Amino acid sequence: MIELAAIALIALTLGAVVVAFSLVLLVVKVVVWIVLLPLRVLFALLWLPLLLFKFVFGGLLLVLAAPLLAIAGLAGLLATIVVVAIPLLPLLFAAFLVWLIYRLASGAAAVA
Repeated sequence: MIELAAIALIALTLGAVVVAFSLVLLVVKVVVWIVLLPLRVLFALLWLPLLLFKFVFGGLLLVLAAPLLAIAGLAGLLATIVVVAIPLLPLLFAAFLVWLIYRLASGAAAVA
């Protein structure tokens, strides 16, 4: 039973060491964050004009590229329709012949 108590004491000690180490790391992180905060603010202020330039340039590029992309999309749609329709041409021709024979057969009876 003493072994179980020793293992529990070792586990508690290791847990306390981990908690203490975590607190030390937290304090170091907070200090570094506070020390580097002015640099982060400075870089953010320097980055804003570049972001503005990026948004303006991106908007102009979108205005110029949108019609080209629309034309390319329509061409792709037309190509897809053609690629699907070409293998169906024999079936469409057969359906047309059936319709033509039916029309001639029913039209001859209607005329006479």
